[in-house]
Amino acid sequence: MKNHVGSTPEKPSSSNELQDLAEAFQKKLPNYIAQIKQVWKYVQTGDWNPKLAKSLQYFCHKLVGSSATYGFKEISECVREIETILIKVQSSPLELNSNAIENIDKQVKKLTSIEINEPDNKLSSVIEVEHSDSKRTQPIFVVDDDEDSGLYLKSLLEKNNFTCHYFDNIKDSIKAVLKEQPSVVLMDINFPEGRLAGIVAINKIRQAAGYRLPVIMHSAHTDFKIRMVSANNGCDGFLSKPVIAEELSVVLNRVLNIDQFHDKRVLIIDDDKSIALYYQAILKKMGIESLHIAEPMQSLKTISDYRPHLILLDNIMPGCTGLELAKLLRQDPKMMSTGIIFITADNDFTLNDKLFSLGVSGFLHKPVKVEQLTSSIREYLINSGRFNDKLEKIIQTSPNLKVANQNYFYSHVEKLLADEVKLYCGLMMIAFDSFESLKKKLGMAKASLVAEKLGAEIAGFISDKEIATLVGDSNFIVFFKDKKLDNIVDKANQLVSHLNSRVDDLSDNKFKFSLKYSLAPTLTNQDSIEVLIDRSEIKLKDSVNQKLAISEEASIKGDSESLSTLDQSIIEKSLQDNRFSLVYQPIFSLGEREKNSFIFDTFVRLVSEDGKSYTPEQFFPYIKEKAFFSKLDHYVIENVIKLLGKLNRSMQNKVCLQARLSDQALTNRDTLLWVSNSLNNMRMLNKDVLTFELSERSLVKNIESAKYFVEKIKLLGCQIAITDFGETTQSMAMIELLHPSVVKLNAKIVLDKKNSIAQEAVNNLLDYATTHKIDIIASKVENANMISELYSKDIPLYQGYFIHRPSDVVDLEIEQSLHT
Repeated sequence: MKNHVGSTPEKPSSSNELQDLAEAFQKKLPNYIAQIKQVWKYVQTGDWNPKLAKSLQYFCHKLVGSSATYGFKEISECVREIETILIKVQSSPLELNSNAIENIDKQVKKLTSIEINEPDNKLSSVIEVEHSDSKRTQPIFVVDDDEDSGLYLKSLLEKNNFTCHYFDNIKDSIKAVLKEQPSVVLMDINFPEGRLAGIVAINKIRQAAGYRLPVIMHSAHTDFKIRMVSANNGCDGFLSKPVIAEELSVVLNRVLNIDQFHDKRVLIIDDDKSIALYYQAILKKMGIESLHIAEPMQSLKTISDYRPHLILLDNIMPGCTGLELAKLLRQDPKMMSTGIIFITADNDFTLNDKLFSLGVSGFLHKPVKVEQLTSSIREYLINSGRFNDKLEKIIQTSPNLKVANQNYFYSHVEKLLADEVKLYCGLMMIAFDSFESLKKKLGMAKASLVAEKLGAEIAGFISDKEIATLVGDSNFIVFFKDKKLDNIVDKANQLVSHLNSRVDDLSDNKFKFSLKYSLAPTLTNQDSIEVLIDRSEIKLKDSVNQKLAISEEASIKGDSESLSTLDQSIIEKSLQDNRFSLVYQPIFSLGEREKNSFIFDTFVRLVSEDGKSYTPEQFFPYIKEKAFFSKLDHYVIENVIKLLGKLNRSMQNKVCLQARLSDQALTNRDTLLWVSNSLNNMRMLNKDVLTFELSERSLVKNIESAKYFVEKIKLLGCQIAITDFGETTQSMAMIELLHPSVVKLNAKIVLDKKNSIAQEAVNNLLDYATTHKIDIIASKVENANMISELYSKDIPLYQGYFIHRPSDVVDLEIEQSLHT
């Protein structure tokens, strides 16, 4: 395969590289046409050869694009006819008849009769990109299996001072994405892997990059279906071959500025699904998330849940007009500031004035042009961003705005979470135990008044540094930020106590109800607001009324010395009650893996009666003092095997769990008995889905016990993993002695280039693992760059909070989403 990175192997000597490429292509054209004629002759001879016909179709496809690119329009159109007929014949054998063969034969003869003179058009070569100096620092990747078309695009970009790398296959481009950070990828659609292989590769390329890398499709196929499939798969632009410099300029200007809208959400309310799909395709090209609903009467709850930054609204719809819906939205305090752009075919000349009085953000007549729609959306989103900046200054001085509208709350919290200074944050959720019962008892109006009073109580209690918002009819979210995690927990508990004391007054003693509370803590630059909301909602379901339930906080650095006296007593009490729980973290693979196979690591937590979760760093010292490790190991073994038995009852999926045992497990006689009994009780057949993790340090300390333990575990059919590779000087000796199936090592050790001893140990491990088929897992992966460097060292398995936080359940959908 050919990879032209940075420069072309045979670079033309002429100053006009594009013209040189065109002349070189013109010289090759007779040979290309002769090849088509010869292959068609073989296809016609004897029985129809499907493989040869497919090869001819693919060759024709490449020539369609390249001949059009270099200005040979008549040849391109003729070859396209041949390709179109061959595609029909391949998709439906019934199309293979004398008429089809005659048509192909006719086009081949026409092709051979075309005189190859000067191209039909001159090549345009000027690309104008806004703020070009800053936009051209990162390379652009061109991926096209047609070398003629690919080198043309590469030369066109380089002529305009872009750094450009060309690849003739998808696989090599994905590997290069891991090592570099291109600004955009120009991707062909049809490859040997399939007619839509380029579209399928969009997600793979972004997964490898670790961010939403802009991808522009360029293809000789320009029909609506291909464009729609491309848009639905997240491409950011579509260029028809031949690619014209002016069109390339427009697309590059759009996608190179795509980041400013990546976090925006647009809701489309239109009863015409085809029109909505058209809008969604445009929004995808702008990098904007969207949602469509066709029933305006069902839209209020969706708007509240979806939290759009902008609504595209039709007027003439069944059950409710857009104008009526806009009036309802403007009556709702949460929706007063949500932007609305009307797009309608209504000829009512008074409609514009009516909409103006409602303060809508734009008005467009159907049919709307792409440029009109994108311009209106851009203008609104940019202006609303400026408004939010002004609002931020107001909110700092106005206590009445501490319960903010959703749009401002989310944008404001996202900024706070992105703070470079490491601080603790917490998202607290407050909900009625049963707001529906409250509405039935008091009526909708009075129940809403109770919720409004609750919001006023929250606003009156929190400080100017905190912010809250109303979600749905009755749920509130409060965001805290502090230098200490304990301070956030204390503030949340104080708010719980205050609201519990005010419950009766909120309903004027007319109805008894209770509130539920949850808190999801994190650190800045670690979780998005969506992740915090999900964690808080999950914990809210398990919370006890009138008590604060705290979501698992494994990523929050904590130890026993920093705990309060109250926390220490809670831990001791929880240990006595054996209040353990397990959380599960998916392990992500960039290498080949068995279909429907999933791997999760298991971590233990200690949970208090009121739902507060403690990490091993916090409660392990107390287990050591109380000699409770035996209880912990027994709990982990029984529950992991029980869960595995349930997960693998279905033959559709293969779920593998890794469970870490304590250092004392090696010397505890009961450990192997627990494993054996639990496996027998669950009647597990495929026991190799269970891997027991043991730390390198514990194995070195107890070598003889380790040899016996590992031997017996393998006899039981389970696997062994050695964790914390490199902690001792006997790392490789332990691997050679015990022959584990898995070795885990801290990603930072692998990437610590200054530590020559560590680098040598890692290289020895990788060499040994390759020859002995040992899986290497890099733990504590913190960003996409780390994944890129690890992958370049042939380490394809990763885990860490950057990939996904541990969850209370084994979520196969999450694991699946990481690999699709």
